[in-house]
Amino acid sequence: MNQIHVVERAFQIADENRACIKISDLHEALAREGYTITDLMHLQGWSIREQLRTRMKTRAPARPGGRTAAA
Repeated sequence: MNQIHVVERAFQIADENRACIKISDLHEALAREGYTITDLMHLQGWSIREQLRTRMKTRAPARPGGRTAAA
C-alpha cells in the first residue's frame, strides 16, 4: 500500500517528472509505483485532469544535467 494518496502523488509527478507530458504518461508512472486501477479512478474527473495538464505544461524548464529551475 502506498503512503501518499494517489491525487497528491499525481501532482508531485506532474511537477517533477519531465517524461510525463500527457495524462496517460502520468497513469503509467503511477501504475509503476504500485497504484491500482481503482486508485487511478480518482484522476478521471475533468477538473483534476485539467489541473494536472496545466501543471505538466507550466512546470519549470529543464536545466542542463537534468535539473529543473527553481520556481
